[in-house]
Amino acid sequence: MSAAHTPVVHRGDLDELRELARGGRLGARLASPANARQAKLNEALYSLVWPIVFDRLTKPLELRRGHRRCASRVTRLSADCVDGFHDDVEAVMDGVRRRATTPIHDLEAWIAKMARAATIDGYRRRRGLLGAPQRPRVPGWLSDRLGDDPWLTALALHVMEWVGVPMTAGHQLWPLDAWTERRARVTGDWSGAAETVHREVEQVLAAMRSRPSWHQRNIEQPLGRKQTPTPMHEVSTPLALAPAGVDEEHTAKLAMWLICRRVDAGEDPRAVAVDVVGRAFHGLPAVRLAGIVDAVVDIVG
Repeated sequence: MSAAHTPVVHRGDLDELRELARGGRLGARLASPANARQAKLNEALYSLVWPIVFDRLTKPLELRRGHRRCASRVTRLSADCVDGFHDDVEAVMDGVRRRATTPIHDLEAWIAKMARAATIDGYRRRRGLLGAPQRPRVPGWLSDRLGDDPWLTALALHVMEWVGVPMTAGHQLWPLDAWTERRARVTGDWSGAAETVHREVEQVLAAMRSRPSWHQRNIEQPLGRKQTPTPMHEVSTPLALAPAGVDEEHTAKLAMWLICRRVDAGEDPRAVAVDVVGRAFHGLPAVRLAGIVDAVVDIVG
């Protein structure tokens, strides 16, 4: 990651983080009641965590998926991938707060070592909040109903995994584009289209509905708790970033994604930040909007 994408933080804040870690007090300090000093320390922690998450977790994952563009830099993460990156960063930061209770002499190395376990914990907690199984597995009866077909069985697992994550697939209920790529790798058929996968999803869901109580508990219930898919016109333009029922965190993630995409296309970072942030959070005081714009410009460079 280039230095241009590192949030501007004071070296004193980073030094304090490391000193607290060496003394075994970092977790308690970050978990203390919110105040201005703690906010600065959290900003410093974020500046340490996100490059580690991208390099150690996100980049290898995107390469395994065949998403070379997403793996090249944070600002090139697709809409289907960027929420996962933010969730992992938040999970690792939460892991620091929970686990940094003993002396840590090399904070960055320690974060890199615990990052994977922290993201797994975060993934399971998010699934639990939606009422989804923490370790989804395709039951034998469902595999039988799908004729033990390798792709349909894999697709059933993808469905079970997807209903348990908070993010959405933009304007769609299912991430059909990503699953179309996976279908091609499993079946060797590269001529398939998203419409084909959509029909296969319906086939999988029909098999799941043969056991109504199982389907209600494992599919319908967590799916009903996911965020509302964002309409296409709201993804393509920053004019209305917060549809009814979508929380501020989701709005911030979508705004950041839009800013990064436009900057990556060659637009001026500050001009883009002023435009998108102003439209996404138009009800905030001007001073706070200006602060958000400055922070965004620091991050995207």
